[in-house]
Amino acid sequence: MRRGDPRGEFIALQLCNERSVEQERRMKKLLRGQRDALLGDLAPVIVKSSIKFEGGVLTECELRTRSHRQGEALRGHLGWSTVREAGFPQSEYGRQYAPLVLSNSGMRSLRRTWGVDWHDLLATRRFSPMLETVSLSYTSTMSFYYEHWPEETGRRVEACPNLGPIRRLEFYESDPLAMGQILHGPTGWGLRELALFYSPWQRAPEWLEVVESTRISTLEFYPAGWCFVLQREDYGWTGEYLPTDPRPYQEVLDRFLEVLGPLVTFS
Repeated sequence: MRRGDPRGEFIALQLCNERSVEQERRMKKLLRGQRDALLGDLAPVIVKSSIKFEGGVLTECELRTRSHRQGEALRGHLGWSTVREAGFPQSEYGRQYAPLVLSNSGMRSLRRTWGVDWHDLLATRRFSPMLETVSLSYTSTMSFYYEHWPEETGRRVEACPNLGPIRRLEFYESDPLAMGQILHGPTGWGLRELALFYSPWQRAPEWLEVVESTRISTLEFYPAGWCFVLQREDYGWTGEYLPTDPRPYQEVLDRFLEVLGPLVTFS
């Protein structure tokens, strides 16, 4: 293989069915040294440490849009057409420009996005018909419930975006009754999986009750240091749990098992 065309060499290496150890090293070196060249016009709005290429094209990245002009300039760019996963870091202060990138006629292959808010979904759903998984930012989850349920818990409002065929929603702890209005209404008809981050153990039974008469088949909890995955079966709920931290809190595990034990069959 001739060297001298870094971009072409990188693409050729990615297309190899089987790569030697030397070729793997060479490909990583090319990626480190040629990121901007490989990303082209998209380079200014992409976090360089988060990119993933397959077959020589961009398939996954995190975004960092710092201005309205920057986001507007890249709408409809052909470089987005191969991106299947894209989102914003939780700490990204420029997330207010997210709709400029996500409401993108070029991003029609997008299947997963994260670090976004409810308002972004209104834009994203229109241009990304294949979107299946959405992970809301912490601030978005909290502000949504303060904005749209200010007087009474569970009051459904028309401002809630239609989630369409989105199958999986990941979010931070919120009121089960409020989310229940979405699950039972027309806006959440496609949802099959819910994942809750930092959910208190006291509310776990409430979530099981809320999703009981919905299409939700998978319910996940991510309390401090643990992951609980519950699956709905014909005869009831089954579950498993595993640590997500080298030093998980035993008390958290004990509390969750205490409240879920009578309701879930754990393996």
